[in-house]
Amino acid sequence: MLNEDKPFSTRILGLEKTDNYIRYDLLQLLALFFHKSLLMRYGLWDHEGPLDETSPAKENCMDKETQRGEKEETAGQDSKEDVCQSGVESKDADESNRTERQGPTPVQSEKAIQDMYRPAHCFFNNILHAEYRAVTDVYALMFLTDVVDFIIIVFGFWAFGKHSAAADIASSLSDDQVPEAFLVMLLIQFSTMIIDRALYLRKTVLGKLIFQVRLQCVSVTERMFNQNFVAQLWYLFKCIYFGLSAYQIRCGYPTRILGNFLTKGYNHLNLFLFQGFRLVPFLVELRAVMDWVWTDTTLSLSNWMCVEDIYANIFIIKCSRETEKKYPQPKGQKKKKIVKYGMGGLIIFFLICIIWFPLLFISLVRSVVGVVNHPIDVTVTVKLGGYEVAMQFITFYSHEDIVTARIEGSSGSVWRISPPSRQEVIKELLGSPVDLTLRLAWNFQRDLGKGGTVEHTFDKHSINLEPGNPVRADLASLLVGNRTEPVIMGLYVSVVLVIGKFVRGFFSEISHSIMFEELPCVDRILKLCTDIFLVRETGELELEEELYSKLIFLYRSPETMIKWTRDMQIRRPRRN
Repeated sequence: MLNEDKPFSTRILGLEKTDNYIRYDLLQLLALFFHKSLLMRYGLWDHEGPLDETSPAKENCMDKETQRGEKEETAGQDSKEDVCQSGVESKDADESNRTERQGPTPVQSEKAIQDMYRPAHCFFNNILHAEYRAVTDVYALMFLTDVVDFIIIVFGFWAFGKHSAAADIASSLSDDQVPEAFLVMLLIQFSTMIIDRALYLRKTVLGKLIFQVRLQCVSVTERMFNQNFVAQLWYLFKCIYFGLSAYQIRCGYPTRILGNFLTKGYNHLNLFLFQGFRLVPFLVELRAVMDWVWTDTTLSLSNWMCVEDIYANIFIIKCSRETEKKYPQPKGQKKKKIVKYGMGGLIIFFLICIIWFPLLFISLVRSVVGVVNHPIDVTVTVKLGGYEVAMQFITFYSHEDIVTARIEGSSGSVWRISPPSRQEVIKELLGSPVDLTLRLAWNFQRDLGKGGTVEHTFDKHSINLEPGNPVRADLASLLVGNRTEPVIMGLYVSVVLVIGKFVRGFFSEISHSIMFEELPCVDRILKLCTDIFLVRETGELELEEELYSKLIFLYRSPETMIKWTRDMQIRRPRRN
């Protein structure tokens, strides 16, 4: 185990030696050889040079024979040539010695620099200009990993700070405070999701590669990584994201992006996920606006949103029609009880929960209201330094001797202050740069008939309210008369009305949407929408505008809509 005082770079690079490091290294080595065997089986393993099956001894024999033959051939050369050659060799030796003394020449330095950066240049060049690409689309999985990381940051922010319980985001938000580090992490994560979407729409492999390299930065949390489960979980999904991104860069972006990835199938799962996607606040609008910004099109933003809304409604209708084909209802037969009680019973239970659950929840949370719980014993001691106790009182008292006085919020007398003076007080509370003194006085009265010698007990206390104190703003709001406290019934009514209005949207104004929802067959309209997406991706923008005009005319003409959505399998009877 490394020393705790050493930097975190060794741990980040995986150089921390533990008891079981040999097992992990062995497993990694076995996985590496298994991967190599798969690549060699499919012919994807590239060898640096030809493999010779000759043994080392045989190669040495061949080298000796070659050298012997060369000596016999050069033995019959002229002696003058030997002299000249020896002279040239001596000159080369002198030049090499002179070069070693003077240092490398500029040409040699440039060659050395080229040898250093040539492997990196070849690596990135092979990625960006690959001869063969198996185009794939893993953006949906990358987006899913980003969403998981976003959720981990929201609910596990405490694990990324120096302290554990002090960085509790729930307590900070309850105190109307947002930690700066928490906001920065959320903005960075959200920005990466936006940039990733823009690169995906523009199909920029070079931009994705640069973004991938810039994003791989290390953030030190000043904690042991192997003891931080939240950080490990975040790092795991981030590694999955980097792996998917590398695979996307290696294979390249798809040439055509047609619609939402959730609309590839027409089953219950796709319908459920697509409806959940549309319920997330601002997600549909943000996606549509980003697609319009980073996609070449002739449509305006309103026309784009219109096409997206039509496509979403047609997809939902298509899923409903596929369900009807899969589970047909015989004509003239009543609904089964399992369907009525299953679906209807769940809806009834859901509505009852909406009506009564808020009150039940508030009553459970505030269950201590109205419960009298006097203290059993109260003891106060005063101690000076490390000496013995100087004073001890309120002892030998039971809980019946202690009473809490609750004072009403309204005063029994009228504050006789003029309106101008009242405005001056409010103005001074809100904008005065000097301190204001708040004086509090109290008076207690006892019944002398029950014993005791003092009937009235009184005292006072003063508080200086400096500028910026929130108490000054509260007092000003109290004087203005706009300070309100939330009550249970108001909160209950607000929650029920909001949810009730949301539920009412599913059951009201159904008759207004019959023309656009009760369509027997939507295949031709769905194909028209996909054709708009297709011609947009191929760059035929004029044809895109014509198809959009055709779609709008279809929704403006009820007769044409009836012809287009007629079920082709139902044939009209021939007339005799």
